[in-house]
Amino acid sequence: MALQDATSEAPPGLIRGPHTGSHLLNIRNARIRSENDVTLLRNRLERLAQEERKAVKKIEDTRRRAEQIIQLKTRNERTHLRKQMEAEYAERQKERARERLMQSKLEMSDTVQANQQAVQNQKKQGANHLREQRSMINEHLRQRQEEQLDRNRKVTEVGGSSDELASAHGGVSLAPCPSRPAPTPCTVDSRARSRCAATEDAGAHGL
Repeated sequence: MALQDATSEAPPGLIRGPHTGSHLLNIRNARIRSENDVTLLRNRLERLAQEERKAVKKIEDTRRRAEQIIQLKTRNERTHLRKQMEAEYAERQKERARERLMQSKLEMSDTVQANQQAVQNQKKQGANHLREQRSMINEHLRQRQEEQLDRNRKVTEVGGSSDELASAHGGVSLAPCPSRPAPTPCTVDSRARSRCAATEDAGAHGL
């Protein structure tokens, strides 16, 4: 319809049909433009596909990197946690060792005090025993001295009676002749002192 209008409006002698050169040129140009458009679209699609592939690759790289970072962070956290647990365990072991050492020192101190107390008790017992021995020795010496004095008095009394009898019998003495001299108080005292000194030495050496 439009072609008929254009033909009717064209001047005579310039009638343009569907197969004229200008129309073919227009069709050719349109086809070229269409092919160019298709090529441009194809190129654009290719570029978009490349960009998409790049984006996908970047996303994949980012995801992989994120996983690596997460794994590294997790490994570091585990390492840090393990080191922290090891440090806490070592600290607990040190604390237990300190407690055992303190307990050992306390027990050793108690043992030393007990030994010192036992030694003091032994010394006190030895001193008491020594005093008892001295008292017994002194009592024994006193009794021996009293007995010696009694014997001396009796001998003196017997001697006086014998002299009287001798005078009565014409001057002959009837006093018995002792086989050995009676021990004097000084002799008895020196023997007792020797025994006392030996007892003191034995008590000092814990015998």
